[in-house]
Amino acid sequence: IGGLTAKKFASLGYRVVGWSKTAKSLDGVDCRHGDPALAEVLGIADYLVCILPSTPETRDFINQERLAHMKPTSVLINAGRGDLVVDQNLTNALDNGTIAHAVLDVFRQEPLPPDHPFWKHPGITVTPHVSGWHQGDALLDVAANYKRLIAGEPLLHEVDRSAGY
Repeated sequence: IGGLTAKKFASLGYRVVGWSKTAKSLDGVDCRHGDPALAEVLGIADYLVCILPSTPETRDFINQERLAHMKPTSVLINAGRGDLVVDQNLTNALDNGTIAHAVLDVFRQEPLPPDHPFWKHPGITVTPHVSGWHQGDALLDVAANYKRLIAGEPLLHEVDRSAGY
């Protein structure tokens, strides 16, 4: 899924730097791998899109140490598994300006409980856990919404927070 996502964004003209545990080669993607490359990738990412599976090695992968490598203007997007992100480390990083924003499609507990702090955190956008279902069209929507955001235009498919979803 990560390779497909990376190739789609590259085909839309975005500079894509991909990271994986082992070496990969994808057309149009600057592929990096292994632990030594991770801190560098985190440090250059404007948008860190996490599409990792849940394994013993990836649980709590996005933690205080890794968030500290990111730029204060970076946005974390997690569409992989909810246990990749340490919730409290993420909210701390947002609160202290370590990163700018997070878009979360998956959570440690699903459905996300109504009283979970993510719902009201100004630095977090919660999406309805449908990224995998609409991967082809959704990537085009993400690109279109980025262009709309830069142009100050209304976004596609906005969530009504007052409705709770």
